[in-house]
Amino acid sequence: MTADPQRAALLPSPHRITTDRLVLRAYERSDVLDVFEAIEANAVRLQAFMAWAREAPETIDQRREKLAHFRREFDEGHGTNYGVFNRANGNFLGGFALTVTNDPTVLEIGYWLTAEAEGKWFAGEAASAMALVGLAYRGARRVEIQCDPLNARSRAVAQRVGFTWFQATDWMPDGRLSERAATETWIATADHLRLGPLATAPRPTLADANGNLLAWPA
Repeated sequence: MTADPQRAALLPSPHRITTDRLVLRAYERSDVLDVFEAIEANAVRLQAFMAWAREAPETIDQRREKLAHFRREFDEGHGTNYGVFNRANGNFLGGFALTVTNDPTVLEIGYWLTAEAEGKWFAGEAASAMALVGLAYRGARRVEIQCDPLNARSRAVAQRVGFTWFQATDWMPDGRLSERAATETWIATADHLRLGPLATAPRPTLADANGNLLAWPA
């Protein structure tokens, strides 16, 4: 198999990231019902800011195939989509992604949480871990969070984790000239690992598909 040059620049994502209260891991077949029910229950909230949530309602079989696809990506060394689970009780809390952008040295964090998980700083804990993985483990030049300026919760996560406001842009969803949307970009670089909240944030524990611990680069 020929390596994708955009992915070869960075180390692959670990299958499992464990923080103080959370487990972010590659999806498993047994997750499908929890994920399906969480998306159904939070559809209206998600549709306000998530383009994928505005697609036609999916069946559980369609969701099962998506999770299987996400898992294959991890097993092939280029996974990006994690399920977020409460470490204490195993409850599904939402989804996070650490995605390669058009620039192979830049990663983007995307996320959503269920209504029940909001207000407990789970998003900040997970975003901090993702930023550390992207910068200190995978070797990205920059990690970004993009959010709708009207999404106050998402913006607060970027600010409190220590990201720096970079720019605001307008874009046209799906190329439709009749619609416009604004996007804010917040960034973190290696400098943020030396100053600010990420400098003191605990590094999460990383593991591969077999549960073997992964060492952080020196």
